[in-house]
This record gives sequence, structure tokens and C-alpha cells, in this order.
Amino acid sequence: MKPWHVVNREVSLYLDIVRFGAAFVVFGCHIGAWSFGGFLWRLVPYGSPAVVVFFVLSGYVIGYVSQKRETTVTDYIVARAARMYSVTIPVLFIGALIDGVGSMIEPGFYSHISLWFPHELWQLPIYLTFLNRVWSLDFTPGSIGAYWSLSYEAAYYALFGVCFFLRGTKRMAGAAFIFLIVGPRILAMSPLWFSGLVAYRIGSKQPLDRAAGWVVFIVSLVAAVVWNFWSMKHGILQSGVNIPEHGISGALEDFLIAAIFSLNLIAFNTISSSFQGLANFIVRPVRWLAGGTFTLYLLHQPLLAFAKAVCVEWVARSAWFHAAILILPLWIVFLVAEWTERRKAIWQKLFREIASKISPGSTQVSSAPAQGR
Repeated sequence: MKPWHVVNREVSLYLDIVRFGAAFVVFGCHIGAWSFGGFLWRLVPYGSPAVVVFFVLSGYVIGYVSQKRETTVTDYIVARAARMYSVTIPVLFIGALIDGVGSMIEPGFYSHISLWFPHELWQLPIYLTFLNRVWSLDFTPGSIGAYWSLSYEAAYYALFGVCFFLRGTKRMAGAAFIFLIVGPRILAMSPLWFSGLVAYRIGSKQPLDRAAGWVVFIVSLVAAVVWNFWSMKHGILQSGVNIPEHGISGALEDFLIAAIFSLNLIAFNTISSSFQGLANFIVRPVRWLAGGTFTLYLLHQPLLAFAKAVCVEWVARSAWFHAAILILPLWIVFLVAEWTERRKAIWQKLFREIASKISPGSTQVSSAPAQGR
């Protein structure tokens, strides 16, 4: 019998397709929300569900890499730091540059945007440590509105690392320390991220046969459609508020979305071999698109804000502008991505050198087997 791999090529491609799709939905949501016109206004309500999908994906991927690649404390920290900083550090300063130029051209438009550079440099450590949304803090680096979610992401990385790599009282003390730092707002949404981790753990046990996998996969899609129609009239798609502003009912809806998508991932693991032929045709473009999603997620808002600020109204109404506002930001984002997340290996090397100097034996420290933790 052929060995079963929980993240084979087809599953990996599926994750990449969903990742890019979620990033594009957030991009389209902001195009529509800023009244640029065109057909993307229909994506405006779906920004928050797309971020829920990101959280689930993140937990799922961490479940995989912590068992297959990032199996030591050092490997995990280096990989997570490289993932975050390869994009956030360049984008923070690129975004500040775009905001600065835009504010000189149209200062009135940027009057409601907190321009941290160069006069508020004291905020930079907050952004670099991802503390911008802990407890009741609410810092946003200029027009990079999506940066709020990184406080959540970094907290879940840290919490998982403590729970996975530490034991006994050290684990309990580490978790309590993280709870104390990040506060209840971030912790309250942690089931979104950990549902992805649970989906990976369940999927790795291959709980479904092929037929059951197809049934659960189709049921998850039907459930998503049913939720969509209900939410457009009664839920978060009707209200249009972001995740941090969701009340109890909105949070429950977020958890429902996470549960549906988690079931979808578990089912796709079982049926993934059915897509081997399709995977042969799409593997290269999908990998390339997925390689720029984090940059797209963070950088598109400064680009859209600049376009909104400098374009006169009659230009913004033209069909040519509608095409340009879709194509040019994507072109710029993927150009920047060539020097951010696609150069992640350089950052990994840098952080590994730092780790070796801080603790010379750290690169040799290995975690215990993941089972039973």
C-alpha cells in the first residue's frame, strides 16, 4: 500500500490556492471598501472570513512543520522569525515611504492615518514585537491596516511553541507569561488558529476512507454556501465589521467558519490523490502566486491609499483606472515579494547565526517526539 502523506503535493497546492485566494479577497475587499468601483465591491463583506481562513491555515501548517521540519526549538524560532520579519521589516518602511509621499501630495487624505515615520519612531519596537494589539492597545503602522492580525499570529506562534517544546512547570509558566502579555482579546480568538492545528492532527490519522472523504468535502462546501446566505442577512457579512470588533455572536460565527474549513481540510487530505493530474498543470503558477501572498496581504493597503489620495475623481471613474487599480498593485506587490518572502532563506541564515551566538549549543537542541504532548 502506498504510504499516506498528510501534506502531499496536492494538499500543499490546495493550501497555496486557498492562501492566495484569501489574500486576494482581502485585497479586493479594500478596493471595494475604498469605492474604487468595478466588480470587486462584492468582496467587501468577505475580508473578515478571509482572515479566519488565514488563521486556520497557519495553525494547520504549523502542525505539519513542527513534526516534519521545525523539530527543535531553534528551528522553530528561526523559521517563524524569518517568516515574519522577511516581510514585515521591508513592508513597514516601504509603507512608511509611500504614506510619506502621499501625505505630501494630499495631506488632507492622510490626516486620519497615523504616520509613525519619522516623527513617531518610538512606535517601531511595538510593531517589531507585534504588541500593537495586545490588551487594549490599538496601534496601526500608517495605512498598513492588516498589521493588526500579526499581533494575533505572533501570539499563537509563541503559545504553540511554549506548549509544544516545553514540559511541566516550564510549560505552565511560559503559557501564563504569554497570557499575561497578550491579554484576553487575542486569547479569545485562539480557537480559530488552533482549529487548524487540530485539523492537521486529525487528518494525520487518516480517519476517513475515500468515499467518506468526498462526502465530508462536499458537505463542507454546502455548509459554507448555507452559511453565506444566512450571514448576508443576519451575520458578519451583513454587519461588515472586522474580527476584533466582533461581539459574541460574531465570534461564534468566526468559530463556525473555522470549523467548516477545518473539516474541508481533513476531507481534502483523503481525496487529494484525485487531483494529481490537475496538480501537474498548475503547480508552477500556484507556487509562484503563493510565494507573494504575505507581501500582498500587508502592502496592498498603502498602495491603494496612495492611489485614492492622488487620483482625481474623473480619473477614478474610468474603466482604465479600474483595470489599473487591480493590476498595478499586484505587479508592485509581486515585484517586492521577490526581495521579501522569496528571500526568506537569507533571513533564516541571519537568525540562525544570531541564535548560535546567543546560545552556541542551541542548534543541537532537539525536541522530544511530538506524540503524547
